[in-house]
Amino acid sequence: MEVALSLPGAPATAHRTRSLSLSKGLVTLPRYARRMFWQSIPRSLALLAVTAGMLLTGSAAASAAQSPTGVDDFDFTSWDATYEVSLNDEGRATMHVEETRVAAFPDFDQNRGIVIGYPESYQGATLNTTILSVRDENGDEVPYETEEDDGLLYVLTGNDDYVQGSTTYVIEYEMRDVILAASETGVDEFYWDLLPLNSTQDVDSFHADVIFSDELAAHLTGNASCYQGRERSTESCELTGENGTFSVTADGLAAGEGVTVAIALEPGTVTQPLRASRMLPLTYCHTHWVAAQPYSRSSGGSRALR
Repeated sequence: MEVALSLPGAPATAHRTRSLSLSKGLVTLPRYARRMFWQSIPRSLALLAVTAGMLLTGSAAASAAQSPTGVDDFDFTSWDATYEVSLNDEGRATMHVEETRVAAFPDFDQNRGIVIGYPESYQGATLNTTILSVRDENGDEVPYETEEDDGLLYVLTGNDDYVQGSTTYVIEYEMRDVILAASETGVDEFYWDLLPLNSTQDVDSFHADVIFSDELAAHLTGNASCYQGRERSTESCELTGENGTFSVTADGLAAGEGVTVAIALEPGTVTQPLRASRMLPLTYCHTHWVAAQPYSRSSGGSRALR
């Protein structure tokens, strides 16, 4: 394994970016990375805590040994997100997202943070996924690192300190080319998993707003759908929309249950990326947890957004 570190001019609590090559043997990586690659990045990577018992030494290992549960054993009391979708100067769709997740960690030393994966490409086009910040509920910076592997950008929060009880993470990021022309329906479509389908944590309360800019809102067709539940579920959820803003709320979601929206715009509204042609499921969405998975519920059908 070869690791190349890039340390931009940023405060100590800001992120560090790694480019990862797994072509060689093991190398000592701090915290999350060692667990991630020794376990071949499992589905539960979404919210892995930093520690793995075999990697701990001294008092940290003793503390972890007292824990009767695994690092995935916690829930989210709330998960709120705002998606602002607009056009850039080239007429391509861009998205600014702020997610607020409140984790309920146990009251003993089990977790040091969460890990979240975001896609870096979308139907053959680069999303240009950019992490802007990770903060707490007071606006203070939360230390984090980013790692790239297998088409995903991972955000690894925390440091060597354990976190207990209610812990808030506010993640801010940007993407582009998030609206594609849907050959099946003949419209431009924003089709997105707002709550991922293969998280390993329950979510007590979920809410999301999708806000289209005025220039995009003028081209909304009025057709929109919302689905919740496990992969391939066609169970509908209530999606309210007014003046270009769509909102959805869902409570009591079990691990593996997601929320997906499909919102139609008039054909030709958005300049398409060069390599995007038709909507197909992104296969990695079914094996890796990502915060916003495009198209993973398409196999369930029922969009009909003409």
